[in-house]
This record gives sequence, C-alpha cells and structure tokens, in this order.
Amino acid sequence: MKTEPKHIFDFLLWPILKLIWEPFSLKRAHWWHWLTYAKEIPDHSYTVTVPGDKTAKRADRGWPNFYERNFGWQTTALLFVHDDKGQLAEDYHLGFRCGNKTETCSILLSHGIAALIGPDDTIFFAVGKDGQPLKVSLYLSTKKRNLKSGNLKTWKII
Repeated sequence: MKTEPKHIFDFLLWPILKLIWEPFSLKRAHWWHWLTYAKEIPDHSYTVTVPGDKTAKRADRGWPNFYERNFGWQTTALLFVHDDKGQLAEDYHLGFRCGNKTETCSILLSHGIAALIGPDDTIFFAVGKDGQPLKVSLYLSTKKRNLKSGNLKTWKII
C-alpha cells in the first residue's frame, strides 16, 4: 500500500498509526482516505456486488461511524483486482457504491485486499492510476477474525 498524502491527517496521524495502531490491527485505511468519487463507476463487467451483512449495525456519522468501521463490522470481502491481461493489478484505487454514497480510497493498493462489509449490499470497483477501470472479483467472504491465521493472514483491511 502506498499513501498519497491528500489530507492533513496523513501527515499528522500516519506516523502514529504506523507505530501504535497497525502492529495490532489489520485495518490500513481510515475515514480520511475515502474520498467522494464523482465520476461514473465502471460498468458491471468490471465490478462485483457483495451482499450486506445483515447483522452489521449502521455507521452513519460520528462515534457510531468510527466504532462500527473499526470494531463492529466483522465481515470482510476478500477482493482481487486484475488488469486487462488478467494479472493481479498493482497501483490501483478501490472504490465502492453503497446506497447514494460512492467513494474511492486515496491509498494506492496492490494485489488482493479485504474490505469491511456493512449492512447494505455494496458494489466494489477499481481504477488504475491512469483512471482506467480494472476488473474486481470476489475471492471469499469471511469473518475478520479469520484473517489472523493460516493463509489469510497476509490480507489487509481497508
């Protein structure tokens, strides 16, 4: 993962998070990394829709948003992103559409990634650094705790 500093928190909190948070948590993207995506999302042949986790609580604003997205939501979608040659993509931005919210992560990602799943169905898409659409596929949907052992422990949550 490569961060492209776009927010004051990238400069202020990123070093602290690297030292204090990341050794104990698999989560690597935070609220300020998610930016509104105003363009059209790629067509459905490039996207994947993941069913919502009906046991997850809504995370609208403020404290519930922070708590649920960091500790409450327990289901993850393990996603692969492929380039036009079918190879695992490097240097892409993952995005989502859920309800009327469409956002992309400002962190440049590589290979597979674990995305937290809230209560609503979510469409995931990816765009390369050049803005071109990339194909997203669902590898597995699993509980967050399963990412701490076996062959899943290399997956990071955004």
